[in-house]
Amino acid sequence: MVLLRGSTNVVEAKGGGEEEKDRILELPGQPKVLFKQFSGYVTVNHEAGRALFYWLTEAQQNP
Repeated sequence: MVLLRGSTNVVEAKGGGEEEKDRILELPGQPKVLFKQFSGYVTVNHEAGRALFYWLTEAQQNP
């Protein structure tokens, strides 16, 4: 038996519309969707200029 233990970091939006600047309203070739989508970059090493790209889509149902 293997027990894996980890931690989860939670990022909470503090309002002010910061998340809206990353919101995708439409994509070329994508039909109209009823869920929210966001994309952008998260800086992981400012000095080296490294960032990770993310594309987040809202769940359409509970798992």
